[in-house]
Parts: sequence; C-alpha cells; structure tokens
Amino acid sequence: MARFWYTYTGGNIETPSNYQKFIGVPSCKNGPALCAIYAPNGGPNPTVISDSIIGYISAGLATSTAQPSLPVGTRLFVRLKSNLA
Repeated sequence: MARFWYTYTGGNIETPSNYQKFIGVPSCKNGPALCAIYAPNGGPNPTVISDSIIGYISAGLATSTAQPSLPVGTRLFVRLKSNLA
C-alpha cells in the first residue's frame, strides 16, 4: 500500500482527520512537537493511524527525536518540529 507524508494539524493524534496530505518530505525532523507522519494513503487524510505509528509518536514526543531512531538510517515514520505553532 502506498504511503504519503501527512502533516499534523492539531487535536487527537489518533484521529486521521487531524492530518493533511503533504506532497514531498516535510523539512521538519526533530523537536518537542509533532510535525508529520508517514502513513497509508487515504487521500487528503491517512486511512488509519496504526498502533506502530502511535508508538513512534509517543517515543518521539518523549525524546524530541524523529522515529524510529534506531537502527541509524531506518526510514522515518514520525517527524517532529521545534516550534509548537
């Protein structure tokens, strides 16, 4: 299944309608706030926010580091940003 980047627009992190499709790769990477997720294509919003992605979001918010962080070079599924806006 094709995946795309979806930027987080605010609200419940588990609700697909709180994300908007982003064409390309977001420039954000690390920081204390959720920026974007790499999720199955559902059109303007992802089809589902999987338990794996929820886990990556939790780990990212706890460490301010894009996830998964190990092993080094792994495809990222969650990106964070340095500002809360």
